[in-house]
Amino acid sequence: MIHDCETCHMQPGSDTARAEGCTCATMDNGRGHNRVRLVIRLDCPVHADGLTPRDET
Repeated sequence: MIHDCETCHMQPGSDTARAEGCTCATMDNGRGHNRVRLVIRLDCPVHADGLTPRDET
């Protein structure tokens, strides 16, 4: 059974997003309940549209 609530629906790492192909970190994103700092993979087909790497220099 897929967990889906108003808080985590289609958030990075959530069950519903992963069912749609999300490759973002599940544990780092608290299974979609992390609101402090989202971890989004740049190659995620669901969430990475338009994202670019941060310049760390």
